[in-house]
Amino acid sequence: MPFRFRFHSMLRQRRFLLEEAQTALAAAQSEYNLIESEIADMRETLSRHWLLWEEKQKHGVTAFDYLSSREYLDAVERQLQLMEKRKIEASNELNRRKEIVIQRDVGVKMLETLEGQDREIYRYMQGRKEQKHLDDVAVFKDFRDRTEFEKV
Repeated sequence: MPFRFRFHSMLRQRRFLLEEAQTALAAAQSEYNLIESEIADMRETLSRHWLLWEEKQKHGVTAFDYLSSREYLDAVERQLQLMEKRKIEASNELNRRKEIVIQRDVGVKMLETLEGQDREIYRYMQGRKEQKHLDDVAVFKDFRDRTEFEKV
């Protein structure tokens, strides 16, 4: 009779859940990386516009240019702050997903360890059964050989 792990279906389910968690973690990591790159682009844009604004101010600007540039730069800074908040939220989500993967990995490893132990016990018991069978065969063979010897 071949080895059959008693919690095989549970192990299979936990492996599936682990794979799902790893996929979700990869998606969260991708989202976090995307937000980081957007923030870097936004900072570069803001820096470029500040340099252009300072250059314009050296040559003099009208009140309209001043107000419109100031309003634009403030809007970009507000958008950057919103992006930073999104980054923090994405970071929190990423950490939460990592914890889920760790928990599910522990569950899978625990069942795999139990499967290994059960497999060793099975092998030991099979070895004992085989040895008992071989001992019984040897006893019967010896008995048959003795009875044949006595008949002669």
